Amino acid sequence: MTIKKLHLWPPFCTARFGSSETPLEAYELAIGENPLDFRVIQPRETLVVDPASGEVVDKYTPERIRFKDEDRVRPVAPFLELFAEMSDGTVRQVNLDLLKAERLDPSAVKWSVDVANLKVFRQTQDAKDKIEAKIGPIDDHQVHELQGVAENFLPGKYISFGTFRYIKPNERAGEIRARFTPGKGLVYGSSTERIVVGDTRPTLDPVFQGFEDRIVYDRTRGKWHNFQADASSPTLPNPSDIYQGRWPDTEPLPIGWGYLDDVCDGRVTVSIALASGEVLTTSAWIGTCMPAYAPDSQPMRTVADELEQLIMGTEVPDSEVSVEDAAEIVRRALESIRLMNTAAMNANVINGRTNIASTLYRQDTNDYGRDYAPGMASSLVDPSAVRTLHERIYTALKSGSAPWFAEVLRKPEEIGDLSDKARRKMPPMLRGADGRALTLTRRQINRVVRAATAGLFESQQSVASSSNRTAFKSVGYRAAGNPVSTLPSSAISNCFPGLEYDFKNFWRRVFVGIVLLEWDNYVVEIEDPKLANLRGHRLLRVNGVPVVTSLSGPVMPGGGVQPLPYGKGQVVTMEWSNALAFIRKYQGQKVECDFTSKPAPQPTDVPKGKAGLLRVSLIVRPIFERDSLSVSDDYLRPGELTQGLCSPWQHDYRECSCYYWPASRPDFVNATTDNTGTTRGDNWLSKQRNTGQYVLDDRKDTRLLSYDDLFMDWERQLQFQIRGRDAEKS
Repeated sequence: MTIKKLHLWPPFCTARFGSSETPLEAYELAIGENPLDFRVIQPRETLVVDPASGEVVDKYTPERIRFKDEDRVRPVAPFLELFAEMSDGTVRQVNLDLLKAERLDPSAVKWSVDVANLKVFRQTQDAKDKIEAKIGPIDDHQVHELQGVAENFLPGKYISFGTFRYIKPNERAGEIRARFTPGKGLVYGSSTERIVVGDTRPTLDPVFQGFEDRIVYDRTRGKWHNFQADASSPTLPNPSDIYQGRWPDTEPLPIGWGYLDDVCDGRVTVSIALASGEVLTTSAWIGTCMPAYAPDSQPMRTVADELEQLIMGTEVPDSEVSVEDAAEIVRRALESIRLMNTAAMNANVINGRTNIASTLYRQDTNDYGRDYAPGMASSLVDPSAVRTLHERIYTALKSGSAPWFAEVLRKPEEIGDLSDKARRKMPPMLRGADGRALTLTRRQINRVVRAATAGLFESQQSVASSSNRTAFKSVGYRAAGNPVSTLPSSAISNCFPGLEYDFKNFWRRVFVGIVLLEWDNYVVEIEDPKLANLRGHRLLRVNGVPVVTSLSGPVMPGGGVQPLPYGKGQVVTMEWSNALAFIRKYQGQKVECDFTSKPAPQPTDVPKGKAGLLRVSLIVRPIFERDSLSVSDDYLRPGELTQGLCSPWQHDYRECSCYYWPASRPDFVNATTDNTGTTRGDNWLSKQRNTGQYVLDDRKDTRLLSYDDLFMDWERQLQFQIRGRDAEKS
């Protein structure tokens, strides 16, 4: 029995910032006696690594999980474990015994890391702004720093993306594993001075006072300092104002201060040279991001949901229809709205103020001229009432009495319908990757609909395709010593742009020879010169299936539904994960793609008939290596899953003011319900806690944390939420 193939699990792994010397201990989430209560944080076995030797010297289970050491956050530093498919078809964890059986020692295992931060490059399109860090191949057990460097950096300067270590196997822990420890969540820059609105002379930048060593970017060479995006460009990120700077009233986009951060993502590769001379290789994807600030909650739609649909398809066979799985989706929706001020998100008038928060409904008006109005009846969206609604839906699903539920779920094709009725569909108030109302993945929808209409049985989830069994199992694999927040199920995918990842970027190279804009159907790059005529065109259909949908809704209060904006027949591109979900079965095969016949800077609808279309046969690029979740080398490049995020990452906490990711960026906390049934609580960014007076998010309100507060002191200022309350006081 010999090794035939390698797997590195978990295949998608998230590290989270923190400056404490002690990594966050391992824990998992469980459902308590009340299934609609907060999840229970259960400590699990944690590994202790000797800092000198790199060996696991102890294993223990903590009594409770501490997320901070005083004012320093404990980083999430995940382990990656190596597995082998054997010649008899079994899968075994690679350890000292298995290596010995193959006549090998631990030095036969070689590790390489290739990560990058492409946020600046995504804006400037200057290749000298790519911040990259590479190490390996290594077979020692030392700590290796990931030093992110760019050609436009000052001499000798770099950004620390964290460290990587091949853990030394021993008799106590003989498994082959490595550990990635992230950076500290710091802000880097291009100058110790900055110009603010209303001033003509630069002032000292408070972010870098005492931290001048974090000035890494050479502003005399690159254009990131004082960078301003071209507001007319069709290739801007969405949203476009995702970098920190000054925003004069006369400017369409901010003038940047040249801030950078230590976010990164990329590939960990491991190889083994067998005694036969054959070299086996596999990889996993890692990324760094902010802490999960509500660790006992799960996001509504996650990277795990995206991966499951990619592997298993959109349809759910009978053997996988489970009432509990459908109820889990409703539970996640409840966990999202429980940490949101739903009255504010509904665009209600708050304290006499209207159209202040960055809500989905405000965006409908700003983008497409749709009548500005709350999505739901204003009297029905107090957080307690919305919680009660979700609880009733959950109960109905569990009892098998919710066949009506299929009609109230928003379908991906309906995101252009901005009528009153459509905007009230579920999930409500949340925004998806296309910038419109959130939909679940098609597989999630099918799972819920099947359970809601059949709903009379529960079965253990099984995998229909044996060829995908190993890949499917690996999505939720928790390596020993890892907290659950390392898994794809803790990473948000309804990104706009997102926090952990900007998962829209996963689809840019789905067709061989061209590169699509991550959030739109615009062709931005050509990789095959034979397809050069497609640059600037728009993809409209794939195998006859549209990837765009028309927008409609009322323009005037009480008006009828009509195209939006009025008279222009505007369309929106559906987010790629659902629009292209069906083409997974065509990997390596040709599909018929219909493009606009001419370059199209502005969105355009699918013309009737063949006139105005350019039909091209394109090959669907293989996404994963066979029977695994190792992303193909030519499909995704290091840094691309985070390149559309804010720079620096803390900017999104303050700029967005729209609360779409409550598992990582809570909004409504320390909530209580008074004797009138009204819910009161704090804004998560409030400086004063437990006041019962929610401060509507406003970047100018001094009662809330400012950008600089977060850039300089985020670890102390931001509070973890356990059971919806400040953890330090719970």
